[in-house]
Amino acid sequence: MLSFSRIVTVFASLATQSKALPAFTQPVDNYKWPTQFVRSAEANLQVIVQGTGPTVVILPSYGRDGTDDFDYFSSALVDAGFLVLRPQPRGTLGSTGPMTNVTLEDLAADIASVIDTLGGGRAIVIGHAFGTFLTKVIAVIYPEKVASIVVAAPGGINLPASVENMPFIAGNTSLPLDERLNALQTAFFASDHDAHIWL
Repeated sequence: MLSFSRIVTVFASLATQSKALPAFTQPVDNYKWPTQFVRSAEANLQVIVQGTGPTVVILPSYGRDGTDDFDYFSSALVDAGFLVLRPQPRGTLGSTGPMTNVTLEDLAADIASVIDTLGGGRAIVIGHAFGTFLTKVIAVIYPEKVASIVVAAPGGINLPASVENMPFIAGNTSLPLDERLNALQTAFFASDHDAHIWL
């Protein structure tokens, strides 16, 4: 049995130590994580693999990779005795696969392949922001693979019209960087915080 209460303990511990979080100021390319590739029916996913123990899969938000945003949290989970898998979404880092006409069911199949190949067939799945949608779809389609889920920052029901499309603009790599940064700043950051760390 996977211990959901241990995950909650790690979350609570990190929340009380938030001022002690290290500053990740290096470019992503400077960080080295052990990775493996997993082939699903339609994609080839690069997966960051850390630790041993019951499996936790962390799914990032839309247009995000799962690297530095979750490095500290992943390390805390490893220290608590978990195997942490961070599959990189299609189109980020080394992950490849079709990027058009892709459904949440397609993306769920990608993650199911990761759980089967590297996670022993069952995992606690944690989704952040857009990743919460995928987390819930995985739990519905593949309940035998999901011990429990955590939805972190799932968003509100009625987003202001000025904000609701901003995540899609920020995640659109074909747009100019300034336009993407402005959308990111508007949707996710207070005016006195720097959105550059996310792009």
